[in-house]
Amino acid sequence: MYRRSLKVRQRISEGVKRALAVPEVRQRRSEALKRAFAKPDVRQRRIDGLKRAFAKPEVRQCKSDATKRTWEDPELRQRKSVAMKRAWADPNRHQRWCKAIKRALAKPEVRQRKSDALKRAWADPTKRQRRIEAMQRARAAPGVQQRMIERQKAAWTPQRRVTRSTLSIRLWNECKAALQAGRRWPADWWDRPLMWRIIGDILLSRDGSMSNRELGKILDKAQIIKCPHGDTWAAALSSNAMAKSNAAKVLVAKVRRWVNKPGSLGRAKVAVNYVSRSA
Repeated sequence: MYRRSLKVRQRISEGVKRALAVPEVRQRRSEALKRAFAKPDVRQRRIDGLKRAFAKPEVRQCKSDATKRTWEDPELRQRKSVAMKRAWADPNRHQRWCKAIKRALAKPEVRQRKSDALKRAWADPTKRQRRIEAMQRARAAPGVQQRMIERQKAAWTPQRRVTRSTLSIRLWNECKAALQAGRRWPADWWDRPLMWRIIGDILLSRDGSMSNRELGKILDKAQIIKCPHGDTWAAALSSNAMAKSNAAKVLVAKVRRWVNKPGSLGRAKVAVNYVSRSA
């Protein structure tokens, strides 16, 4: 039964090939498809049917194998190439395809599948060599280089320039921030305890100085590490004689020296010192 179905499919395939080898048959088929796809409901039904079919892995594999066999035939490959060029030359169809590609690539699973497929293709030495040779042949063809330059210029619209500029600025700022963060860390950053690194990172996050009181509030709000020398960091680093902890202040002082971030003196303390010196 299966063998018979294969033979039937083979006969149908050969019959379709013979029919499509006649130019007027191809023309009639093309016009009929255009008329059908001009109707939104027909187009939608076709899209839904393709989505259901391609959701099955065996259908995708069968289609992939058939496409590979088709592209091995030079005559069919040439006809498909000419047809694709004609299709892309139609502004309406070009716009529809661009929108469809954007909608598809907006889905993470589609992007992942496309990325995996490209990685598999480039990992195959034979396919990689064929792609490289095809690109070299295309660039060597007369007028191809010029057409590529013209298309690139035409695509560089004011809106795209703004988008690319904004993206470049954002990526550069992120890269610069990452480099600055790496440079401001001491050389033995990863050799120190986690508590030292957390306190040091908070101190380095501000360009100016930070008092112990501010540091304590930030540590308590973050709730990443518990103060080992008191109920809260704010209390342990405060000036309250009943709640402060000398051990906590010594720990913070060591971290400050390590990251080169000295503390800021309070106004009251400065005023007292000034009065005492002038007396």
